Amino acid sequence: MVASSATSIYDGTTAEFTCTVTGYPVTSVTVSKDSLTLDCLAGTTSGDTTCSQNSNSPSDFVIKVETFSADEAGTYMCTATTKWYETNGTEMGSTAEGSLDLDYVKASTTNLTFDKNPAEVGETVTLTCRVEGSPMP
Repeated sequence: MVASSATSIYDGTTAEFTCTVTGYPVTSVTVSKDSLTLDCLAGTTSGDTTCSQNSNSPSDFVIKVETFSADEAGTYMCTATTKWYETNGTEMGSTAEGSLDLDYVKASTTNLTFDKNPAEVGETVTLTCRVEGSPMP
């Protein structure tokens, strides 16, 4: 499973991460964040977020968030379940979880303005500099 960790994603970029599942037979793999739950075995999509099984590596499930924004930031939980039956008919199984924190980063912008434009030679002017971003640069 994915270990708990944090990753910063810039505004407007694509976030992609992998949930690796070990165990057999895997009967359920879901990714959830807040009220969103995606069934990765079925390859579901909700808005800009998709979860699907990697065809080249069946134990890997790829979660992709197109056009990342502040709304997509948060903790993504990957949950995998295996179930099987013993020869006596007893149902057995296990569940494992892993999480990944995606932090929103907005690229910084800088604006420089003059109080008098154009200024005359020898005249006093004021320069104002405004910087924006998240987190603040």
